[in-house]
Amino acid sequence: MAEIRDQLYGIVKDTIMEHPGMDQSALKEICRVLDRHRYTNAGYEYLASPYTHPDANIRAARYRSVVAATAYLMLEGRVIFSPIAHSHNIELCMSAQQSGSFWKRQDMPLLLNASRLVVLTLDGWKESSGLKWEIEMAEELGIPVEMMDWDEETNTPCVNGCELRNVYNGC
Repeated sequence: MAEIRDQLYGIVKDTIMEHPGMDQSALKEICRVLDRHRYTNAGYEYLASPYTHPDANIRAARYRSVVAATAYLMLEGRVIFSPIAHSHNIELCMSAQQSGSFWKRQDMPLLLNASRLVVLTLDGWKESSGLKWEIEMAEELGIPVEMMDWDEETNTPCVNGCELRNVYNGC
Protein backbone atom coordinates (compact mmCIF):
# COMPACT_ATOMS: atom_id res chain seq x y z
CA MET A 1 0.00 0.00 0.00
CA ALA A 2 2.82 2.44 0.86
CA GLU A 3 4.54 1.66 -2.44
CA ILE A 4 1.37 2.45 -4.41
CA ARG A 5 0.87 5.65 -2.40
CA ASP A 6 4.49 6.69 -3.13
CA GLN A 7 4.05 5.97 -6.86
CA LEU A 8 0.85 8.02 -6.96
CA TYR A 9 2.56 10.83 -5.08
CA GLY A 10 5.37 10.87 -7.65
CA ILE A 11 2.94 10.94 -10.59
CA VAL A 12 1.02 13.86 -9.11
CA LYS A 13 4.21 15.82 -8.34
CA ASP A 14 5.51 15.17 -11.89
CA THR A 15 2.19 16.35 -13.37
CA ILE A 16 2.38 19.59 -11.39
CA MET A 17 5.97 20.20 -12.56
CA GLU A 18 5.25 19.37 -16.23
CA HIS A 19 2.13 21.57 -16.50
CA PRO A 20 2.77 24.73 -14.48
CA GLY A 21 -0.05 26.70 -16.19
CA MET A 22 -2.90 24.29 -15.42
CA ASP A 23 -5.24 24.58 -12.44
CA GLN A 24 -3.33 22.65 -9.81
CA SER A 25 -5.66 23.00 -6.83
CA ALA A 26 -7.03 19.44 -7.10
CA LEU A 27 -3.55 17.98 -7.62
CA LYS A 28 -2.18 19.95 -4.66
CA GLU A 29 -5.04 18.65 -2.51
CA ILE A 30 -4.16 15.08 -3.53
CA CYS A 31 -0.54 15.76 -2.57
CA ARG A 32 -1.64 17.18 0.77
CA VAL A 33 -3.67 14.03 1.52
CA LEU A 34 -0.84 11.76 0.37
CA ASP A 35 1.64 13.68 2.54
CA ARG A 36 -0.65 13.32 5.54
CA HIS A 37 -0.89 9.55 5.01
CA ARG A 38 2.83 9.21 4.32
CA TYR A 39 3.77 10.84 7.61
CA THR A 40 0.92 9.76 9.89
CA ASN A 41 0.84 6.05 9.12
CA ALA A 42 3.56 4.94 11.48
CA GLY A 43 2.97 1.29 10.74
CA TYR A 44 0.98 0.47 13.85
CA GLU A 45 -1.67 -2.21 14.05
CA TYR A 46 -5.09 -1.62 15.58
CA LEU A 47 -6.20 -4.39 17.97
CA ALA A 48 -10.00 -4.63 18.00
CA SER A 49 -12.11 -6.74 20.33
CA PRO A 50 -15.57 -6.92 21.86
CA TYR A 51 -15.95 -4.81 24.98
CA THR A 52 -19.41 -3.40 25.66
CA HIS A 53 -21.58 -5.53 27.91
CA PRO A 54 -24.15 -4.68 30.61
CA ASP A 55 -22.10 -6.68 33.16
CA ALA A 56 -19.10 -4.68 34.42
CA ASN A 57 -17.30 -7.93 35.33
CA ILE A 58 -17.44 -9.08 31.70
CA ARG A 59 -16.13 -5.70 30.52
CA ALA A 60 -13.28 -5.97 33.05
CA ALA A 61 -12.45 -9.53 31.94
CA ARG A 62 -12.42 -8.45 28.30
CA TYR A 63 -10.12 -5.57 29.23
CA ARG A 64 -7.68 -7.95 30.96
CA SER A 65 -7.64 -10.25 27.91
CA VAL A 66 -7.06 -7.30 25.57
CA VAL A 67 -4.18 -6.00 27.69
CA ALA A 68 -2.59 -9.46 27.73
CA ALA A 69 -3.02 -9.79 23.94
CA THR A 70 -1.58 -6.31 23.41
CA ALA A 71 1.45 -7.22 25.54
CA TYR A 72 1.90 -10.48 23.64
CA LEU A 73 1.83 -8.73 20.25
CA MET A 74 4.21 -6.00 21.45
CA LEU A 75 6.64 -8.64 22.69
CA GLU A 76 6.53 -10.14 19.20
CA GLY A 77 7.91 -6.81 17.98
CA ARG A 78 4.68 -5.43 16.60
CA VAL A 79 3.54 -1.83 17.19
CA ILE A 80 0.00 -2.06 18.58
CA PHE A 81 -2.75 0.41 19.44
CA SER A 82 -5.68 -1.06 21.35
CA PRO A 83 -8.67 1.21 21.95
CA ILE A 84 -9.82 -1.01 24.82
CA ALA A 85 -6.43 -1.04 26.56
CA HIS A 86 -6.29 2.73 26.06
CA SER A 87 -9.88 3.64 26.95
CA HIS A 88 -11.14 1.21 29.63
CA ASN A 89 -9.60 3.07 32.56
CA ILE A 90 -10.50 6.41 31.03
CA GLU A 91 -14.16 5.40 30.90
CA LEU A 92 -13.99 4.36 34.57
CA CYS A 93 -13.20 8.03 35.35
CA MET A 94 -16.35 9.20 33.55
CA SER A 95 -19.69 9.57 35.28
CA ALA A 96 -21.39 7.05 32.97
CA GLN A 97 -20.63 4.38 30.40
CA GLN A 98 -20.19 6.12 27.05
CA SER A 99 -22.05 5.26 23.84
CA GLY A 100 -20.61 3.42 20.89
CA SER A 101 -20.79 6.60 18.80
CA PHE A 102 -18.68 8.41 21.43
CA TRP A 103 -15.94 5.77 21.16
CA LYS A 104 -16.19 5.57 17.35
CA ARG A 105 -15.38 9.29 17.25
CA GLN A 106 -12.31 8.64 19.41
CA ASP A 107 -11.14 5.56 17.52
CA MET A 108 -11.88 6.44 13.87
CA PRO A 109 -8.73 8.53 13.22
CA LEU A 110 -6.57 5.74 14.62
CA LEU A 111 -8.28 3.02 12.61
CA LEU A 112 -8.00 5.13 9.42
CA ASN A 113 -4.23 5.26 9.74
CA ALA A 114 -3.57 1.70 10.93
CA SER A 115 -1.57 -0.64 8.73
CA ARG A 116 -3.59 -3.66 9.89
CA LEU A 117 -6.67 -4.52 11.94
CA VAL A 118 -6.12 -7.42 14.34
CA VAL A 119 -9.40 -8.89 15.63
CA LEU A 120 -9.18 -10.55 19.02
CA THR A 121 -11.84 -13.28 18.92
CA LEU A 122 -13.00 -13.12 22.53
CA ASP A 123 -16.39 -14.52 23.47
CA GLY A 124 -19.02 -12.25 21.91
CA TRP A 125 -16.86 -10.99 19.05
CA LYS A 126 -19.34 -12.08 16.36
CA GLU A 127 -22.19 -10.22 18.08
CA SER A 128 -20.27 -7.01 18.82
CA SER A 129 -21.69 -4.11 16.79
CA GLY A 130 -18.58 -2.00 17.45
CA LEU A 131 -16.29 -4.76 16.24
CA LYS A 132 -18.45 -5.32 13.16
CA TRP A 133 -18.12 -1.60 12.40
CA GLU A 134 -14.32 -1.73 12.80
CA ILE A 135 -14.06 -4.75 10.48
CA GLU A 136 -16.36 -3.16 7.88
CA MET A 137 -14.38 0.10 7.99
CA ALA A 138 -11.06 -1.72 7.61
CA GLU A 139 -12.35 -3.76 4.66
CA GLU A 140 -13.82 -0.64 3.03
CA LEU A 141 -10.47 1.15 3.40
CA GLY A 142 -8.45 -1.82 2.17
CA ILE A 143 -6.78 -2.33 5.56
CA PRO A 144 -5.78 -6.00 6.01
CA VAL A 145 -7.74 -7.86 8.70
CA GLU A 146 -6.10 -10.58 10.81
CA MET A 147 -8.01 -12.81 13.22
CA MET A 148 -6.33 -13.67 16.54
CA ASP A 149 -7.75 -16.52 18.61
CA TRP A 150 -7.37 -16.14 22.36
CA ASP A 151 -7.85 -18.53 25.26
CA GLU A 152 -9.73 -16.43 27.81
CA GLU A 153 -9.23 -19.00 30.56
CA THR A 154 -5.43 -18.81 30.45
CA ASN A 155 -5.12 -15.36 28.82
CA THR A 156 -2.83 -16.74 26.14
CA PRO A 157 -2.90 -16.84 22.34
CA CYS A 158 -4.55 -19.88 20.87
CA VAL A 159 -2.76 -21.41 17.89
CA ASN A 160 -3.34 -25.04 16.89
CA GLY A 161 -4.97 -26.02 20.17
CA CYS A 162 -3.26 -23.35 22.26
CA GLU A 163 0.24 -24.80 21.91
CA LEU A 164 1.71 -21.37 22.67
CA ARG A 165 0.87 -21.69 26.37
CA ASN A 166 4.42 -22.82 27.06
CA VAL A 167 5.91 -19.82 25.24
CA TYR A 168 3.79 -17.04 26.70
CA ASN A 169 2.52 -17.03 30.29
CA GLY A 170 -0.25 -14.44 29.89
CA CYS A 171 -0.93 -11.99 32.66
